[in-house]
Amino acid sequence: MNFKYNKVILIGLLALVAACGTNPGSTEQAKQQPYQPNRSTPGFFIDSHVHYHPTDEWESSFIEVYTKWNAMACIMIKLDDLDRGLEFAESNPDRVIPYIQLDMDAPTVLEDIQSAFDRGCRGIGELITDLDKNYDHPSYDPIWGLAEKLGIPVLPHTGIR
Repeated sequence: MNFKYNKVILIGLLALVAACGTNPGSTEQAKQQPYQPNRSTPGFFIDSHVHYHPTDEWESSFIEVYTKWNAMACIMIKLDDLDRGLEFAESNPDRVIPYIQLDMDAPTVLEDIQSAFDRGCRGIGELITDLDKNYDHPSYDPIWGLAEKLGIPVLPHTGIR
């Protein structure tokens, strides 16, 4: 996915979060009072799903956009790009929350999750399987158990392959 497309998604998410960001009180109060957004403090947003691209251009563009919008992102880092991705995350802790992107059916998936966590990943993202199994298949229970033990969120891929 190209980063310009991610900018459009980010702006859309920012608008959605801003629109939902206030609580007018009870339903009865909401009917009686016109909506008044709270603009007394600048917004802060966390984008829950951005694919990492290990290039200088992508990293610079990411920092520029997310700084401009006072935002952070959970970036999905492929195992092969983990060294550079974690270095990027460590250099930008106010903008990046690193997630490891994995093949659920890899024979080393549990070791890969543990290693990524030990190195600084704070979530598991974009879990993909090429096999004809659902996420609730018993063979995946050890993945969910390890994520629970480590206290990390999981972002499975729910789109079309």
